[in-house]
Amino acid sequence: FITPDMGTLDEIVQKPPLSAAELGECTVGPVRETMLMLTWALALSDGDVDAGEAERLSSLGAGLAIQTERCAQLKGYAQAYQIDSSLGAVYASGQRDETAYQGVVALGQRLGINTEAIERVDIRYRKRFGLV
Repeated sequence: FITPDMGTLDEIVQKPPLSAAELGECTVGPVRETMLMLTWALALSDGDVDAGEAERLSSLGAGLAIQTERCAQLKGYAQAYQIDSSLGAVYASGQRDETAYQGVVALGQRLGINTEAIERVDIRYRKRFGLV
């Protein structure tokens, strides 16, 4: 995603966040929501989100003029994606590996997902792959 003309990752991270006006000029409608959801997915991909990341993403949502409730929903979609992506190892043999599942539950808890939401992602995963 980073081209040489943008600088190094360290240089990019040090830049101040885009203003609401800048965000408004570079994005339109549904693209804003997609940007925020993808950004959450990237932030969650290392299995941990620190307070600074969460604050920056909250500011991004506000700067993109996305309602607070919708921001939370988009974050939830990104969280569910991370759990869903991890379930392949749980059902690799076609049966649930309980140790692997507990690892996914622990991941979900680190990402701020409650147990019921993790279970719902698991249920949808099993339905999708005929593992019910």
